[in-house]
Amino acid sequence: MNKQNKARVETIMMNAHTEGNGIKTALIPVAITNNEPDELRWVFRIIREANWHMEPGAYSRSVIMALNYVYTARCDISPDELRTEIVKIISQSSPKRFEYMARACYIDRKPSNAMASVIEHYINKLPQYGERKVQELPTRGLIF
Repeated sequence: MNKQNKARVETIMMNAHTEGNGIKTALIPVAITNNEPDELRWVFRIIREANWHMEPGAYSRSVIMALNYVYTARCDISPDELRTEIVKIISQSSPKRFEYMARACYIDRKPSNAMASVIEHYINKLPQYGERKVQELPTRGLIF
């Protein structure tokens, strides 16, 4: 990583939630996002716009990995449109609740994979992005 990118990543991390363990967990996404400041900024912006920034677990490895996965997997949608749709999906819950519900739907997956799968499921159900065949979410009776 060159000095300019390193400085941008450090600036982004400093803008992250700093109470509790916010900064410690903010160090994790630097590796997850392959030192790409724009990806990291995009993930933090979703957390902020969903009003998760003060919630426990908002900057957890699972949340950041899930959002980063969706960012890289859905390159067919512009990052701004994708961000807007993800905020609509996750802002109805808290980070911990969303993780627990996603894990209940996908019990055999890691938390980050389960959360990414739930987000992708709802994005695929949107008419403008739903060209993929969408199966029912295995909610096991849970309501999101």
